[in-house]
Amino acid sequence: MSDNRKEQERAELHRTIWGIANDLRGSVDGWDFKQYVLGILFYRYISENITVYINEVEHAAGNASFDYVGLSDIEAEQIREELVTTKGSENKKEYPLYFGILLSYAAFLGSSS
Repeated sequence: MSDNRKEQERAELHRTIWGIANDLRGSVDGWDFKQYVLGILFYRYISENITVYINEVEHAAGNASFDYVGLSDIEAEQIREELVTTKGSENKKEYPLYFGILLSYAAFLGSSS
């Protein structure tokens, strides 16, 4: 009985989220909206992974109070450039897809600023 109630709540949540998404997209075609949303989700995923990676490297180097999010734009850009040159060349063979995406993202950030 409990499983049935969970299923009903999940279905209701799904309908509610779907309705909100339809309201948000308005007259935009569903496919175009999906591409836009997936692009934003991908951008967030890569951004969060880069932030976690940089923080882990700094913490391992002994800088326990380091937080990439709190940096100024100039400092963050310097770290991004270093990341592109060092991590990109070191790990290209070991993680080609991930670092290819990472380098593309970092290059995009550099060209848009």
